[in-house]
Amino acid sequence: MSARLPQKRWSPAGRHPNWWFAERVLAGVLPGSRGFMPSDITGLSPDSWEPFDIERRDSSVIEQALLRYCDGVLSGPLVVVTDASWAAHVGPFFVSTEDLPTLVADHADRYDELFVSTDLVLVAPAVGRVVVVHHNGLIATLHGRVVDPLSDGRNSDSIILTLTPAEARELVRAIYLLGEHIAAGAPIPDLGDEFNEAVGAVYKRLLLATGGY
Repeated sequence: MSARLPQKRWSPAGRHPNWWFAERVLAGVLPGSRGFMPSDITGLSPDSWEPFDIERRDSSVIEQALLRYCDGVLSGPLVVVTDASWAAHVGPFFVSTEDLPTLVADHADRYDELFVSTDLVLVAPAVGRVVVVHHNGLIATLHGRVVDPLSDGRNSDSIILTLTPAEARELVRAIYLLGEHIAAGAPIPDLGDEFNEAVGAVYKRLLLATGGY
């Protein structure tokens, strides 16, 4: 296996809805972070890195080495960004630490990409840690703020309830549409495209708390 550069960033039209929440979590743990490329993550410096060969080892050996590295470092719900995440139909993964080995094992079959093929980022908000694998064969752990994605608005680390005005309007519209459909007797699974578009992004923000991916 040879390392390669990450996929190109998505265009705005192809942005997966999971990115909003994923970026909010990362910026909560490491304030100032602008995205999931290593150059966009606050706190990385030349002294942060240690060797982690992703070129000369078999993919299964690399994956097991990564899981061993993360054991005891990461805990709780995770945001995971692999090279496959940059595809518009995939996006970041939200998974519990306990289920990380399953995501690793299934990744190649599901997304036609190795789990560790280039840059890789794992964020554990419950312990305030971020693991970054660089495509040049390096790995780093950053220690930031502990973030509770379900905290109420009085917590300065709150993610979900610290909304911009535009995001608040989006949430209000989604709730309004839901009420209209329920009042009209529409079954919840069949609310249609209008509802899905309005509420989809809000729903995705909650996936981290459920451990689904």
